[in-house]
Amino acid sequence: MSAALHSQIASTAVQVALFFLVGLVPHLAYYRRKFTLAEFFGLVPLKPGWGKSMAKMVLATLPHSVLTIYLFSILDPMMTGGLRAQSFVESGWSLSTVVIILLEALIQTSFTEEIAFRGYLINFFKRNGRFKLGNLFQAVLFALIHLPTVAGFSVFIQVSLVLSLMLMSLVWGHVIHKEQGGSVLLAWFLHGLTNTISGIVILMSI
Repeated sequence: MSAALHSQIASTAVQVALFFLVGLVPHLAYYRRKFTLAEFFGLVPLKPGWGKSMAKMVLATLPHSVLTIYLFSILDPMMTGGLRAQSFVESGWSLSTVVIILLEALIQTSFTEEIAFRGYLINFFKRNGRFKLGNLFQAVLFALIHLPTVAGFSVFIQVSLVLSLMLMSLVWGHVIHKEQGGSVLLAWFLHGLTNTISGIVILMSI
């Protein structure tokens, strides 16, 4: 096992455990009578009509996708690639590199972020009948935690990132909780897919 893969496994395990505990504690303390643990995290089956729901979510992602393509054209892939880039430089398209890409894209980022932001964070507010406030809160918070990725760029780029991520998050949150019964499975799939493609594109530009 390469050092980069070992680090990725450890980092993924820590992040999953942390995000799980952040949701588990309030569920056990306050929300277990309102939601099962799976419902609270959004890990429930999709509802009929999920194809239309996915189409809405994809459309909401387009502004951020355009911005991401632009950023990829000007950013140093070695700086944005992280452990993926380290493994790629050391061993090319090896099994370790592929596993690192998939762990980072499908589990460490998309899974943890979806169960947190579109899952239990919105459910914190839904319990008290404040879905709209919860959806707005998670959208703002989701956008802000990604702001450091464009630190040092123009105000225009930073504002564009925040607004595009807020739009995406608001639509995703609405679709998930108003059309798909709180299931984050579509969001996990789309988030994981885009992150996987992004990881591959970054490595191909090295």
